[in-house]
Amino acid sequence: MNLDLLMVLGLLVAAITLFVLNKPRMDVVALLVIVALWMRWRPPRARHPTPC
Repeated sequence: MNLDLLMVLGLLVAAITLFVLNKPRMDVVALLVIVALWMRWRPPRARHPTPC
């Protein structure tokens, strides 16, 4: 299996577990999932051209 697929499946299992436990609120879990996915696959920064 691919590393990206394992990360997504692990994040899904963690989110489902947190939803079932209902310890943190559901909106907090959703934000954690969104931030985790964004941190993993965020677009690279644009490089500024160096002055000549």
